[in-house]
Amino acid sequence: MKIAIIMQNILIYILLFIPFSVQSQENYINYHKEIIKAEEQFLANDIKGSIEKYRSVISSYKKPFAKDCFIALELCCMIKDTANARYFFSKCFECGI
Repeated sequence: MKIAIIMQNILIYILLFIPFSVQSQENYINYHKEIIKAEEQFLANDIKGSIEKYRSVISSYKKPFAKDCFIALELCCMIKDTANARYFFSKCFECGI
């Protein structure tokens, strides 16, 4: 009988608290879709627009991917955009590069 009560309490806990933890997670599917848009802008020779898109996406997420921060840093260096380069340089270190 005690096991049934414990299992019931665990089930109630799962049903009540799991939805809250799932909602607080960031949606990295959208993150990748937006990063792809930034990459497409680069491929269309819109480097400044690409950098702006990278900055918009990266600043919107608590934990952006280090690879994306580094790519954005490289783009900034290509066009000698020192203001954005400093931003992405610090983001690279925050993300582990």
